[in-house]
Amino acid sequence: MDQYAAFAASTLTPLVRHIEDHAFKATPVDNAVRVQLDAEVRKLDKQLNGKKFLVGDHMTLADILVFCSLI
Repeated sequence: MDQYAAFAASTLTPLVRHIEDHAFKATPVDNAVRVQLDAEVRKLDKQLNGKKFLVGDHMTLADILVFCSLI
């Protein structure tokens, strides 16, 4: 669970905030940031591998933190 909390805080949130900042300013987003975010989301998708939740059979804080980082 801790690894997903750290992943959300140190990886996903900065990438998403970068894109949001540019969207609100109506300035182009650095393509490298888009590519990196896409790669990180693909890693998450691979880790889920058909499962509904990141850890165990029920929603945990890991799911909530990762979800909130992406919205």
